[in-house]
Amino acid sequence: MGQKIRIDGPKTHMVKSGTPTMGGVVVIIASSTAFLLFGHYSKEALVALFAYILCGLVGLGDDIISIRRERALCLRARTKLISQLVISVIFGYLAVEVLGLSTAISVPLTNLSLDLGFLYYPFIFLVLAATTNALNLTDGLDGLAAGSTALIMGIFMIIAFQQWRHMEVSYAQDIAILSAAVVGASTGFLWFNSAPANIFMGDTGSLSLGGIIAVTAILLKIELL
Repeated sequence: MGQKIRIDGPKTHMVKSGTPTMGGVVVIIASSTAFLLFGHYSKEALVALFAYILCGLVGLGDDIISIRRERALCLRARTKLISQLVISVIFGYLAVEVLGLSTAISVPLTNLSLDLGFLYYPFIFLVLAATTNALNLTDGLDGLAAGSTALIMGIFMIIAFQQWRHMEVSYAQDIAILSAAVVGASTGFLWFNSAPANIFMGDTGSLSLGGIIAVTAILLKIELL
């Protein structure tokens, strides 16, 4: 199932038309399987995994429509944003109301903390929508999105491990394991996606990876970072 290249992009990218796409499916399956094998099934990590897969399904729908209609742009921006809004509401409700996540945000490198209260819900949407679409835009050069994700989730893995060891955040260990699984899957995918790419991750990969970055930051309370 080949990728369609946008006609308004660089002419040098046109040779990539027809490259197999939707490799993000493999990334999701690999990282999810690794977590399910080695994780401890904390509710927080399972909620993160759930949001990760939901974001991937939005991207999968976009990729399938792209292939069937044989054009690069498919789902309208409005449709994507509404889908991300729904995911944000579901994730926000589970995180805050069910898991008891704090609605306060901390300003990096300071001792400042601001409790947003009900405004934390639109803030979650802002973080999720901004991050997923940012990674979606980043996914334009071979290996760029997967490489960026591996670096970011590697840092999140270390932060989560430190929170578990030194701050006694019990579920942070599971978040570290999930982060490590995403790092492994992204790094493995780079072997096939580095220039010249043998396969693209598609929106399935970029939206899901953007989603896991967002929800991991939220659950670790490092949203602004």
